[in-house]
Amino acid sequence: MNILFTSPRCLIDPSSGAALACKTMLERLAARGHRVTAFGTTVFDRPEFASPGDFLGSLGARIKDQPHGEPVWTHAADGVRYYGTIARHQRRNLMFAAEELVFFRVLQALVARDRPDIVMTFGGKLLDLHCYSWLHEAGIPIVFYLANPSYRRRDTFRHVDVVTTDSEATATLYRQRLGLEVVVIGKFIEPAQAAPDAPHDCVTLVNAEPRKGVAILVGIAHRMAREGSATRFLVVESRGRLDTALEAWGLTRADIPNVEVLPVQPNLNAVWSRTRVLLQPSLWHESGPRTVLEAYSLGIPVLATRSGGLPETVGDERFLFPVPEELRDNHLARPAAATIDAWLARLRTLLEDPQAYAEASRLARARWDEQAQGAGTARLEALLEQTIRRRREGSSPDEAPDAGR
Repeated sequence: MNILFTSPRCLIDPSSGAALACKTMLERLAARGHRVTAFGTTVFDRPEFASPGDFLGSLGARIKDQPHGEPVWTHAADGVRYYGTIARHQRRNLMFAAEELVFFRVLQALVARDRPDIVMTFGGKLLDLHCYSWLHEAGIPIVFYLANPSYRRRDTFRHVDVVTTDSEATATLYRQRLGLEVVVIGKFIEPAQAAPDAPHDCVTLVNAEPRKGVAILVGIAHRMAREGSATRFLVVESRGRLDTALEAWGLTRADIPNVEVLPVQPNLNAVWSRTRVLLQPSLWHESGPRTVLEAYSLGIPVLATRSGGLPETVGDERFLFPVPEELRDNHLARPAAATIDAWLARLRTLLEDPQAYAEASRLARARWDEQAQGAGTARLEALLEQTIRRRREGSSPDEAPDAGR
């Protein structure tokens, strides 16, 4: 197959779980001999570069001037050929109308040149919808990856042939909210790596965003710091920053000296080398965070909330907690003492009881083995082939393939 992924967002974005998932899918499809191209811009969930030029320089990307005079960058990695236009401000909401027009014109040129059999995508802004409409009229089927719980309009998917997701929880959410049929394809995640002599000495939170439950991490760390505990915490910032939560509480870094903060990481292997327990205290519908399975691939236990797809990912009720009522409306409120007590009790068991930790680690590896097998590249490949065939035979986009579901 000749496969094109397109979105105004950059697929080479370590701060976006959806981008990482789709990037892994494309790399696996390329490894199976398909021609795979990705087209985007220099837009990121959380920009980490001073300028788009710095990002392109870090890739070693080449820049070509197109016939209409606008530069397009190119880069190749892991079997995927990347193309992109340049957005000055690197944030999607600050993309100029003129930049959106350039994006659309280059997309038209790429499609005319390469004639892809199918397009994979995500996104629901006006430019996205315009691209979907144009691709539909051009007779090219569209497969949409849906892991974000924020879509509210069914007509976003009007010109989409198949909508896919990574968890049953998200499929159920959109079936109930929009009457949308969503095909569950599982999680596309590579196993994590850690150094053979890794210390695994920290309790870790990845992404300090309020809705990811950073308030619970702060509550636990602050309590343990005041008690004089030797437990160390590691926070990896992504779209959210730890200082946002501290300011809401009137605290500073000095109040939680047991917490170390790292910036966005190109991959989390160095983080996993230092992680003994992962916290995933999400307060919103979490489709199924890849960090849980990455941790599980190394036998690292995870404590999480019963949010969205987390229960089906974590799998064991002993490691799950309710979303605190006091944090549902204000994600940066101080958790109740009882909330922190519950998390601390389970965390201390894992940190202080070697037998309990060994059993939790064994269960984590078993969950990895079970779920890693559920996201088969062959199933995704069959879904794409079936979608192409249905479009060529004239089936309605509403008649979604089942991909063996």
